[in-house]
Amino acid sequence: MARYAPDIRPGQYAADALGLREAPDQPIYDVLLDYLRERTCLLILDNCEHLIDASAQFAVSLLQACSDLKILASSREALAVLGEVPYRVPPLSLPDSHHEPSLEQWQQYDAFCLFVERATTVLPDFQITEDNLPSVVQICQRLDGLPLALELAAARVNVLTTAQIAARLDDRFRLLTGGSRTALPRQQTLRALIDWSWDLLDEPEKLLLRRLSVFAGSMNLEAVEAVCTGDGLATDDLLDLLSELVNKSLVIPKREQGQETRYRLLETIRQYAQEQLLKTSQIEKVRNRQLDYFLCLAEKIEPELVRSGQLASFRKLDKELDNLRAAQNWARETNVEAGLRLITAVWRYWAFSYRREGEHWLAKLLAHSDTVAPAIKAKALGVHAEFNLGLANLDYAHSLAQESLALYREINDQHGIALGLGHVGWATLWTGEHGKGRKLLLESLEMLRALDDKLGMASILSGLGFHEWKFNYERSMAYLAESEALYRELGHLIGILMVQDSYAQLAIWQGDIDAAQRMLEAAKVSREALGLKEEAYILQLFGDLYFRQGDYQQARNSFEKSSAISKEKGHYFTYIWAVIRMGHLCIRTGEYARAREYLEQSLRLFDEMGSEDGMIFAIEGFASLVLSQEQPEIAARLFGWSDTKRTANQDPRPPVEQVDVDRDTAVIIEMIGQETSDAAYHAGTKLSTEQAIAHALEITIT
Repeated sequence: MARYAPDIRPGQYAADALGLREAPDQPIYDVLLDYLRERTCLLILDNCEHLIDASAQFAVSLLQACSDLKILASSREALAVLGEVPYRVPPLSLPDSHHEPSLEQWQQYDAFCLFVERATTVLPDFQITEDNLPSVVQICQRLDGLPLALELAAARVNVLTTAQIAARLDDRFRLLTGGSRTALPRQQTLRALIDWSWDLLDEPEKLLLRRLSVFAGSMNLEAVEAVCTGDGLATDDLLDLLSELVNKSLVIPKREQGQETRYRLLETIRQYAQEQLLKTSQIEKVRNRQLDYFLCLAEKIEPELVRSGQLASFRKLDKELDNLRAAQNWARETNVEAGLRLITAVWRYWAFSYRREGEHWLAKLLAHSDTVAPAIKAKALGVHAEFNLGLANLDYAHSLAQESLALYREINDQHGIALGLGHVGWATLWTGEHGKGRKLLLESLEMLRALDDKLGMASILSGLGFHEWKFNYERSMAYLAESEALYRELGHLIGILMVQDSYAQLAIWQGDIDAAQRMLEAAKVSREALGLKEEAYILQLFGDLYFRQGDYQQARNSFEKSSAISKEKGHYFTYIWAVIRMGHLCIRTGEYARAREYLEQSLRLFDEMGSEDGMIFAIEGFASLVLSQEQPEIAARLFGWSDTKRTANQDPRPPVEQVDVDRDTAVIIEMIGQETSDAAYHAGTKLSTEQAIAHALEITIT
C-alpha cells in the first residue's frame, strides 16, 4: 500500500478532531488509519481549498486503506480525484430579478428567511412589511443569496432601515462588517472573506478575474477572449484559467439546453475584482476593448434586427443588456462617437423594450456631440426623434427630426434625406397636421422607391396605410398590402404583425367587428408562436374590440394592462391613449366621476404633448360626459368645436365613432330641440381650444 507522507497537516487536523495522539513508535497518520479501519464512518474535511493538493492526496490514501470510509469534503474547488462526485452548493434561493414576491410569498425563499432570522436577533420586532419588502428583495438579490453577506447586512437593521442598507450596497465592503467575534477572522467581514479567496489565486488567475470584472451580468467565451486576452494573458491559456476560476466557484457557469455556456461573477466578487483592477494601469485598456467588442457586435447584429432572425437577435441582446449598458457608460465618459454608433446600431431593440432608457442614453451623448461626424450625428438625431415620438414629446421630436434632416442635406446623403423626411413627416402628422405630414411621407416614399430601400418603404407604407383611410379607404388598404408584402420579403416578423394590427384597427373603426376579432385572434396566436410577451398596442386593440362588443369588463382589463405595460416600457403615446379609452369606457358603465378623472388626465397630457388629435377625442369624451349630466347645450358646443377642428386638420371621425356622436346628437336635439341645439353647436365652432377646454372642465358630476 502506498504510504501517505508529502504533507502531514490534513492527517494531523483529522487526528486532532478525533482526539487521537501520536504514539512513540507510531506516526499520527498510522494511528488515524488504525482508528478508521475498524469503523464504518463518514469523515468531513472542511475548507480543503487552502491545502487542496495535500487534501486530495490525504483523501485518496484514506479511501484506499479503509473500505468502510466515506469522505465529505468542502472546498471552493473540487479535489479532482478518482471516484469524487462533486456537488456545487448554490446560493440561497431567490426569486428572479423580474419578480418581486408578495407578503404571502417571501417565506418560500431561503435568502429572505435567513435575512429575517438574523435581523430579529438584533431587532426583535423586525418583520417584513409592504413598505420594506422591496428593499429586502433588493438586498437579497444584490448580495446573490450569499449567507455571510446576508447575515452581515441583517446585523445593520438596528442602526439603518432596509432601504438605507440597500442604498449602501455599492460600498458593501465598508458596510458589511461586524460579524461574530467568535467566528474565524475571514467570517467577520465580507472583505476578509473575499481577501482570503483572492489570496489563494495565482497571478494569472487574478489577472483574468480582474479583467472579467468589467462585464456586467453574464458573458460568453467569445466576449471573454476578445476583452480579457493580451497584455500578459495568452489566448491559449484563457480557457484553462477560466476553468480554474469556475472550479474555485469565483465564476459561475450558466448552461441551458441547446445554448452556449455563459459565465457570470457574483456581484460581490465583481465589485471586489473591480477594486483590484482599479489599482492597476489596465482599466482603460480593458474597458476600451469591451466597448470595441460590443460596438462590433451591435453593428454586426443591426441588419438582423429587421430580418427573419430578428427575434433571436433580440433575445441575444437581452442576454447582453447589462454589458451594453456598461459599454454605453464607458463611451459616455470617453468616446461619444462610439457611444452614438453603439446605441443607434441596435436602436430597434431599445425602442421595443427600453425606449425611455434608450432616449436617456441618446440625450446624454448628443449633449456632447459637437465633434461627432455629421452622418453619425444625423442618424442619432433621427433615432432620438423616433424615441421621443413614442414618449409623446412631439414638439421635441419634431425639432430633432428637422435637425437630422438638415444635417443629411448638408452632407448630401440622399438616403439620409429620405429617412429624415419620414421622421419630420411622422412628427408633423402626430401633432395633428395630417395634410402636411402626409405630403412629407409621400415625398420620403418616392425617394425610398428610387433608392430601392425596401425596409424604409415598408415602414412608410405601413404608416400611410394606417392614416390614409381618412382620405381614401381603398388606397389605405393597398398601402398596407404593399407594406406587408415587403415585410414578408424581408422576413421582418414584427413589421408583419404591425401591419396586421393596422388591419384590425381599421376594421374596428369601420365597424366590422367580426373581421376585427378574427384578425386580432390570429395576431395573438402569431405572437404566442413567436414567444412574444403581451404588447401594449394589441391589448389596446382588444380593449377597443370588447368595448364595441359591449363587454366592458374585458375592455377594462385590456386597457388597464395596456396602460401598465406601455408606461413600464416607455411607450408613453400608447399609454395616454389607453387612459383616454378608459374615460370613454367609464361613461358607458355609468362611472361618471372616474370618467372625468381619466378624461381630465388625458386632456392635460395631450395638451402638454401638443397632440390635437388626442385633445379632440378627449373633448368629445367630455361632450358625452356632460350630456350624461343633462347639460346638452355644453355638449352641443363641444361637438361643434371638435367637428370644426377635425375639418381643419383633415382628421375625419372614424365611422364607428361617428355613430356614437350621432346618437349623442339625437339625444341633445330631443332634450333641447333642433333650433337651440344648432345655435349651441354654431357657438362651439367659434371657440378657441383654450375655451373648449375650459368649457369641458366646468362640468360638475352629480
